[in-house]
Amino acid sequence: PVQGGFERGDLLVVQGVAKFSELNIGDVVVLDQGGDVIPLVHRIVAFWEESGLARFITKGDANSSPLLIERSNIPEQIIGKVVFAVPKIGYIGLWFQGQ
Repeated sequence: PVQGGFERGDLLVVQGVAKFSELNIGDVVVLDQGGDVIPLVHRIVAFWEESGLARFITKGDANSSPLLIERSNIPEQIIGKVVFAVPKIGYIGLWFQGQ
C-alpha cells in the first residue's frame, strides 16, 4: 500500500478498481462523498458485511479516528485507488487555478 500521509500539492496517481475484492486493508482510496463535495482520500482500515452488502471504514492518516461520514462506506463510492504519489508537484496546477 501507499505509505504515509499526503499534503496539499501532492500529485496522486489514481487507478480504477474493477472489483471491490481487489482492495485490501491499508489501501488508500478516493471516495465520492456525493453532491459538490470534494472527494475524500483516506486509507481503508476495516471491512465487513451488513445484510449481505459489503461495507468498509476509512480513516485519514492524520486523524485519530474515522470521521462520522466514513464509518460505513459502500463500494459504489470508490472512484479509485491511489497507486503512487509525487510530493509537491501538484502545486503547479494549484498555481494555475489561482489556489
